[in-house]
Amino acid sequence: MSDENDTFEGLQRELDDLLGRLTRCMERQQREEQLSSREGVTREEAGQAVYCYAAHCDWKPVERDLASAASLVSFAQEIYRRRLARQVENHGDGKGPLLAALEALAGWPEFAPVPLTDAHMVELMMAAASLEERSSEYFGQNAGLELNPKRPLDRRRLARRMAAVEVFQRNRRDPKAHPIGMGLFERVGKRYGMSGSTVRDAYYSRETKSWQELERHLQETDETL
Repeated sequence: MSDENDTFEGLQRELDDLLGRLTRCMERQQREEQLSSREGVTREEAGQAVYCYAAHCDWKPVERDLASAASLVSFAQEIYRRRLARQVENHGDGKGPLLAALEALAGWPEFAPVPLTDAHMVELMMAAASLEERSSEYFGQNAGLELNPKRPLDRRRLARRMAAVEVFQRNRRDPKAHPIGMGLFERVGKRYGMSGSTVRDAYYSRETKSWQELERHLQETDETL
């Protein structure tokens, strides 16, 4: 309850206590739901859970309670660790961390509003600073990324992904009005200027599947609380 006699010092003591209790609660949740292969929750992750509970994300305006916000943070951190390990294994310690940061940035809608980690931001900042200072000719050169002008482009990939997400969200909100099928794929496709079959293929793609699994897990968590 708000009090006109509140001070930052007093609120800080209460917040420190709350973050400690939330950290222990998230550790218990991780064990029970097997959300993470790593033991322990950091103070920063507890703070992210509070942020995800309080934040409004225009990209994905979903109301979350504190438990589902904590579950989202734990799941996101586990995915971030797996991606980093894969990128380092495939590309080494130089390029791997930057590629993992770029992957996290591109995939942020999967976990919104969970912020990127400090490690992600450091990699992105170093690449941006190197470009700004003109010590790199292009973004990522400082970390060893190659410039490949012949790289094949897929200019509609984001639109396909957004269409697939819209299909999932419409069906989740009202499955009777929006059953999964060609009718829904075609209706959504018209909004994005693509065919129903294109939306269908995007909806059943591996990339969309991981996002759907996360959303279903969080929905199940909400229903069991």
